Amino acid sequence: MLESAQVPNQQALVAFLRKGITGLGTASIERVKIYGRQTGEEFSAWNQEFELVVQNNWSSLHIEEDTTSQISLSSLDTEESKVSEPSIQSKNSKSPNTLEGEKWANLGGLLLLASLILLFINWQFALTTFVVAMIAYNIYQGTPAGKYDTEKRKLESEKKAEEDRLKKIQQEEEKNIEKIQQEEARRLLIDNVKSEVRNLKTNLAHDCINEFIKVNARLSVGVSYMDLPSVIASAKLATQLFEKSKDYHVCLYLSELIKKNMFYYELSFQCFDKRFHNIIFNEYLEQIIINLFPELKGRKVYFDFDSIVQTIWMKAAQCSDEIDDILELSDNNN
Repeated sequence: MLESAQVPNQQALVAFLRKGITGLGTASIERVKIYGRQTGEEFSAWNQEFELVVQNNWSSLHIEEDTTSQISLSSLDTEESKVSEPSIQSKNSKSPNTLEGEKWANLGGLLLLASLILLFINWQFALTTFVVAMIAYNIYQGTPAGKYDTEKRKLESEKKAEEDRLKKIQQEEEKNIEKIQQEEARRLLIDNVKSEVRNLKTNLAHDCINEFIKVNARLSVGVSYMDLPSVIASAKLATQLFEKSKDYHVCLYLSELIKKNMFYYELSFQCFDKRFHNIIFNEYLEQIIINLFPELKGRKVYFDFDSIVQTIWMKAAQCSDEIDDILELSDNNN
């Protein structure tokens, strides 16, 4: 019995064993029967039998089955070194078990194709043909060839699952590295901001955050289109005064946050204005919203108005909290 991870090469190995056994020059062996199977399989994939005849102290081999030309040991070594996958045997060298498996597989495939064609002609015949095709497929799965294909698919599935697991681990590691880098960059930014905000000469930045807090509190309980301009008016004035002051150029990160916070309020008002006047939102406005809030991609402002406006106000509140934290750090350091 020859057993290996892949089905042993019948043609090459029979020739090799014939040469080796013949070289023994013994008359104690009259008949040799060789089996070849894949590791873990219950049945052999092929078998071959031959007789040994001793003549003039040399053994010659008479093979009962039809074989191809002999393969020497050196050619076998060359073949084994080149071929890493299972050898593809010709139809003449296939075992009966392999042929039987292919027969049921081909029959099942033909019946399945026939059932699809009959579906447009007679659904009852199509159903019957489909059932027979499934029976043929089940029989094929019970053959050595079917078991081999099932095991092969199982191994491929396990390999893919392992690759996906390793890929997921790699992605998580990359995310962790990116997160650490972002946190480090954030820490350096905050350290730089803390040193810069100490140079503020006025309280105009504090006036902006005080107005932003008032606006956020008002928006949290809801506001109508008619009331929104008056709600954000004081915050807009405080922002304009800050932008015209020398403090606007002291800490660029703080100035950018204040400017962004006010822009969120004005953007929400533009959405209210178009909705109130039943004006179709143009692509430019929708593109601005998508660029600022990627999570809203694919959602139309007019049809999903409430959730989009709430998202804008939520971002404004988060921006206000960051401004407040920066100014609080400055106050504590002073």
